Amino acid sequence: MKSLKGIMYFAIAMAILSIPLVCKAEELPCTNITSAEDLEQALTNNSCPVITLDDDIETSKHLEVSRNVTIDGQGHTIKGSNEWYNSSGLRGDQSIITSIGPGGNLTLTNLNLTHGPKQGAQAFGGGILTLNGVTISDCKYSGLISNGATIIIKDVTLNTTYGIEVGISEDSQRNGGTTPEIIMDGKIESTADYILYMDNGTSSDLKIKNEEGTENYIYAYGNKVVITNKNNTILYESAPITSSNSIESDGTENIKIHIVTIEYGDNSEQIAVPVNETLSDIDLERIKNAFEGMEFINFKKDNGEIFDETTPITSDITLIAQYKEIVMEPTTPNTPQTFDGITSIIVLGFISIIGILIGTRYLRKSN
Repeated sequence: MKSLKGIMYFAIAMAILSIPLVCKAEELPCTNITSAEDLEQALTNNSCPVITLDDDIETSKHLEVSRNVTIDGQGHTIKGSNEWYNSSGLRGDQSIITSIGPGGNLTLTNLNLTHGPKQGAQAFGGGILTLNGVTISDCKYSGLISNGATIIIKDVTLNTTYGIEVGISEDSQRNGGTTPEIIMDGKIESTADYILYMDNGTSSDLKIKNEEGTENYIYAYGNKVVITNKNNTILYESAPITSSNSIESDGTENIKIHIVTIEYGDNSEQIAVPVNETLSDIDLERIKNAFEGMEFINFKKDNGEIFDETTPITSDITLIAQYKEIVMEPTTPNTPQTFDGITSIIVLGFISIIGILIGTRYLRKSN
């Protein structure tokens, strides 16, 4: 009996001691990720809301996400292998990583994606892809693709031939894909020939939105999309979008613009002004105060007519900034009393006092 109790106590003790090891085993797939296999396992582990990379990773196939998860790259890189990158006739999803709807809600932070045989990252079939501190480079097609899904831009750099591809495939539609949407909620930098393009074969429209406080803005300009800075200066534009497809907002803002080209000195800027809004709503102080010693007067049209900044913008227009030289008013300096002047006053005063004293004494003697 004593022997049996001893065995039981020993078994209980071992079970208790093994609990930290079990917990540690559950934690490991979420952190210290150093291989594509580890990352694949972590992505399917629902107990990993945040996955952190501890090294650069090379993958030979795309990674899929169908749940709510964040990958913190900690500055590391996920790279497509040379074998995968150089493959010919690739069909289907060949982005490095994809957020698949309806449950996919993937956030990438502090991460580099490179050497993708098609795209760096994709939002597919109603999935959501958020990018914050992400650089994408060296991809054969585009940096990003919204295939019937939503991409949220917080901080992205695209060093690719095309920036963002949008559209909707039949596979995406079958998966529950909706109108592709691009949401600006931060900043974007790009070396791409076009910031965005749409597959001419797609039957989809495009939805765009600007969150409050975003640094860059996305607008619809005719059959194109443009990206501006916070001063509404146009930085990037898209390839022409098929005329049968429309560019719309979610109904909360005016995203359609006219372009006001402002010429000042040897400089020229294209300013995006939402339709029927005014130039007075745009911060133009950098233009008005562009030249030292010059004061801004007004804007004029090509025909010399003065343009009122409170006039609603109803079409594209070119304006020329007018300045005049600031003339400093001459001032009369205060002439300070010199040492010689003060001395003269003192001497004259002293002589006057002596004269008074002598005269007074003379008069007394005379009396």
